[in-house]
Amino acid sequence: MQNRHPADRLADVRSEIKRLEEEEAKLRAYLLEHPQDRMARARKRLKRFHYALSCTRPSLCIPKGIC
Repeated sequence: MQNRHPADRLADVRSEIKRLEEEEAKLRAYLLEHPQDRMARARKRLKRFHYALSCTRPSLCIPKGIC
């Protein structure tokens, strides 16, 4: 496989890019139809960040209900 012609490798790369763009479009459409999935994920990240701070900096507790 390493001796493939650069034009063939380029075709493979373009094919993979096309596949990834199609997957991205599907994922974007899903997330637009299900905004609660995006928000739940954001809340989980915020909670992890908050717990990593161990409440040493309460001013960073943006949503006050997390503490």
